Amino acid sequence: MTTAEPRAEFLVLPDRKVQITFINQAGKPVPAAGQVHAAGQVHVAGQACLAVAGLSARPLAEAASRAAHPVVALDLFGDRDTLAVARQWLPIGEAPALVIEAERFLAALATARDDHGASGWIPGPGFEDRPGLLAYGDRILPLLGNRPEVVASIKAPETFFGLLDRHGIAHPPTRRQPPPSAPGWLSKRTGGCGGSHIHEVGSHAGQDDDRYYQARIDGLPMSALFAADGRRARILGFNRLLVGRGPSAYRFDGAIGPVGLPEALTAAIDDALQAIVADTGLVGLNGLDFIRTANGFQVLEINPRYPASAVLHDPGGDGFPLRAHLAACAGSLLAPPGGGDPARVRGFRPIYAHRPLRLTEATCSALADTGWCHDIPASGSHFEPGQPVCTVSAVGPGEADGTGGIGRSGGTGRTGGAGRTGAVVVTGAAGLDALLSQRAEALLHRFEVPDD
Repeated sequence: MTTAEPRAEFLVLPDRKVQITFINQAGKPVPAAGQVHAAGQVHVAGQACLAVAGLSARPLAEAASRAAHPVVALDLFGDRDTLAVARQWLPIGEAPALVIEAERFLAALATARDDHGASGWIPGPGFEDRPGLLAYGDRILPLLGNRPEVVASIKAPETFFGLLDRHGIAHPPTRRQPPPSAPGWLSKRTGGCGGSHIHEVGSHAGQDDDRYYQARIDGLPMSALFAADGRRARILGFNRLLVGRGPSAYRFDGAIGPVGLPEALTAAIDDALQAIVADTGLVGLNGLDFIRTANGFQVLEINPRYPASAVLHDPGGDGFPLRAHLAACAGSLLAPPGGGDPARVRGFRPIYAHRPLRLTEATCSALADTGWCHDIPASGSHFEPGQPVCTVSAVGPGEADGTGGIGRSGGTGRTGGAGRTGAVVVTGAAGLDALLSQRAEALLHRFEVPDD
């Protein structure tokens, strides 16, 4: 079904309540659609069933399962590992399109509520530029995350970068109109995610209402995972972002963490997050993308949803990030747990098809046997060049300092099970990046086998 979703208009009322009115394609209010919602303060019982939704729901579904919540997964792929932890998988779009279909999504939410007694739903990637769909979904099942009006505000360049300016938070020069001189500027889609929408500004860039323009700056792409309760923020860890490993120079190609930062820089980022959260009312787990520069940091954007990097910050493997998200939505900021090994660095990297391919059952089973491959497709799945196929992960010892250096050395990683093997020394973020690249190469080699 491809019917366009209603547009949502927001009117902020006293006490941070919001009147939401849905407008149909004829420009008229949808009858009985206006509702008053309180920001945050959503409570979920102990082992209540949850629905998780996004372009890919596998990370969220696994996190919910680790936190002992029964889960219903809504996404485009229905990967093997998603099916292994979910009570039910419900498709909400076609994988090649990489778009959540509104009517299928809303029907799936109703199924999660009626057939499984889901208490609420957590959004993943794919809703960043669709606050209306978030609001409409909230009418069916309580939204466990940022309110639609908060997402709309965070993703509007004028609003977000204006907020940063008011608080004196550094960011690259940003504008709505094409820059007078193209070199050194990037064009970004408003509400875009994943980085594939970012490109260098050409010499004849025209005005596009769906895009904004930002100066390119030098430095290390990083992110902060943080929890927010609508008033305060708590940083849970930092990550090094992997970008530009494929045909797109700015595509998100994974993350490595936790990585350490100097105390003064950590404090400065914390101050920025406290101001942003107090001003916007963010709740739950979120991600702050920034560039670490020679003199500090510059903010690129907030991802106002449960970030994929949360999996890197679960040292005990008991679903702490998911529990922290639910607690923050209910107004409580959990302290990171003890246990596990905080010195171990983790990483993941999506693998994209380099040519048309169809995966056989033997290949899918081989991927599962590696122990470090995720988002494993169903047998017979077809992929065109550039489409995501699966994800590789790795774990290694050492403390990264956020620049690729280490605080401790040692350890060896070895690929195996899905292609060529070989050893690579894992030393912090730099070594783990090399191991992820080796595993990616092994899978790409395996995908070149003619009988696939």
